[in-house]
Amino acid sequence: MPTTRPRVSFNEVGICNACINAEEKQTIDWSERRQQFLNYINMFRRPDNPYDCLVPWSGGKDSSAIALR
Repeated sequence: MPTTRPRVSFNEVGICNACINAEEKQTIDWSERRQQFLNYINMFRRPDNPYDCLVPWSGGKDSSAIALR
């Protein structure tokens, strides 16, 4: 990982934050995370509406433009 990449950081032994995140993702129980996600979105589903739409929202101008469409 080049040190010129935006938002890159290295720990005390020289491992970049992207590599640390990649290692952490290997320890996640993705089946459990999927179930947590489904439980959460089920709170917002309406039984009288056949459509589902999930819009990821970072708050930036691209997210705002997508949500308006």
